[in-house]
Amino acid sequence: MKWTGYRAPNTAAYPRLSQDFRSIAILFPPAELFAKCEPIGYLGVKLPLWTAAWDKVKNA
Repeated sequence: MKWTGYRAPNTAAYPRLSQDFRSIAILFPPAELFAKCEPIGYLGVKLPLWTAAWDKVKNA
């Protein structure tokens, strides 16, 4: 997947979504929250290491 630099590649569809749907914060986070986010890059061969570390956190 390529980094697009914006939330969803189909921004032209936003006006077609109902306001109720667009107000779901988990799907459309506020700009101030989104600004704190960062993309997750492809980890390749390091994925099993990340998964093992995350499993330790979840099981702690």
